Amino acid sequence: MTYYRVCAQMQSIVQLTVIGKVFKPNKGKLLNFNRDLDQYIDCVRWYLSFKPTSKKKLHKDASHKAKQRFELKTALLQSARDKAVESYTSFRKVKKKGSHLHLRKCCIRFDARAFKLVKADKEISSYWLHLSLSGSYGRTAFPIIFGKRKELIEETFHGEYSIKSVELKKKEGKWYAHFTLSREVAVPNSPQAVIGIDPGEKNFAVAVGIQKDSPSKPRKGGFWKGAEIKALKGKYHHIRRSLGRKKRPHEIKKLKEKLSRKTDQLLHQLANEIVDYANQFEKPIIVLEELTHIRKQFQKN
Repeated sequence: MTYYRVCAQMQSIVQLTVIGKVFKPNKGKLLNFNRDLDQYIDCVRWYLSFKPTSKKKLHKDASHKAKQRFELKTALLQSARDKAVESYTSFRKVKKKGSHLHLRKCCIRFDARAFKLVKADKEISSYWLHLSLSGSYGRTAFPIIFGKRKELIEETFHGEYSIKSVELKKKEGKWYAHFTLSREVAVPNSPQAVIGIDPGEKNFAVAVGIQKDSPSKPRKGGFWKGAEIKALKGKYHHIRRSLGRKKRPHEIKKLKEKLSRKTDQLLHQLANEIVDYANQFEKPIIVLEELTHIRKQFQKN
């Protein structure tokens, strides 16, 4: 089985994330970066006050005021705007009566205009992430160390993938860069069936198959509630709170690692069940999330 994200014209787009660690960053550079991060979070919160559901409308209503209010470069102002719309839209889907959205923290996203990853023959690292930060001329460079997915980063320098964006996240006092890689590929082997997978809140995933010879008649769908994962997270959340009150950070860390391993195992089992569902069709491809007009487009091909 091959997994693809497929757009309306049945063009296949592979998208994945590669994580690199910011290695021994210069304290002065980090000071500038943290200043922009604080401004960025304040900017996202300010945009959220508009209760935005449209990036275009929010840009029209607030972009000029944002430039006067925040000392961020234009690309980061627009990134903060997009973050606010995405956060508020997600909140509206799951909010309960009387609930309010409160953004405690968020990562900072740089799009293609605001970063560049370069290779350099230097002792510290071969990879350097150049970021456009306020108050600096040109871009500020940070050394990045990649792990087992390093070969995918190498492929970006040969045009195999393009880096769409990078998000900087802080975890346990260390900074990590999450690179979003993307490339288009041809749909393989003249697929005869499309398996639509739609993740959701009530159900972990819902699948429905459409056969090419009868696109107007979907097959019986599949439903995966993910109840074990939800129960597992609920149990560990309760234990974590108890350990937090007893001030046992090392035990909390071990608990988090154990939860991650068990969750990965359950996700692997669910993925295998989805693959088994898809395998009942002839030459299937799996379509994730972007399902609009898939039936009509599949009928034309």
